[in-house]
Amino acid sequence: MRNFLQLKVLPLVISTIIRLIRMTMRIDYLYREHMDKLIEKNKSFIFTFWHNRLVMMVYGYAGDEVYVLVSMHRDGVMTTNTLKYFGIKSIQGSSTRGAVQGLKKLIRITRTGADLGFTPDGPKGPPQKVKPGVIQAARLTGLPVLPVSFGSNRKWIFKSWDRLQLPKFFSRGVFVYGKPIYIERDCSRKDIERYCTKLEKVLNGLSEEADRYFK
Repeated sequence: MRNFLQLKVLPLVISTIIRLIRMTMRIDYLYREHMDKLIEKNKSFIFTFWHNRLVMMVYGYAGDEVYVLVSMHRDGVMTTNTLKYFGIKSIQGSSTRGAVQGLKKLIRITRTGADLGFTPDGPKGPPQKVKPGVIQAARLTGLPVLPVSFGSNRKWIFKSWDRLQLPKFFSRGVFVYGKPIYIERDCSRKDIERYCTKLEKVLNGLSEEADRYFK
């Protein structure tokens, strides 16, 4: 019964709440042309954002098809079932379990023209620290990393490891997009570390801009 509630009922409840929140919100989009230009050129990309900003990200993505890498734990299954209500597909794997298998699946998927979704600090943190998985995925697929963040003027902040944010009903929100980041295929380990640091700074900068937007 507990599994049924967590894996079937809860995803429906969560997706319904997210839809209702979106219906009551006014959302602005800053620098969205970075994503739109890639879509216009039929160029797939890796939609990348911090784990604590993920709740509304289904409304920040404007492509046709995206696969998100999720944890192999029970929470990952619940996330997968929730994303299905928004037409978003998932691949199981993470930085802690099934990382290699998950990356291989993602690489195969990109050959179909689909985009990828990544939370580079997931599934368990440390928060706002980029792990190399997203850089490796970009290196192996040749896809650019498209950083994005989200902020709202009124929100609930949960006491989770990432301080997950959920905008309140009738609040205002904003998506802030960064320039695509391209990764060389033959980059060294030091290069990967450098790209991790760069992406980390960009995502933190976008998040700060999103949080300042309503002040």
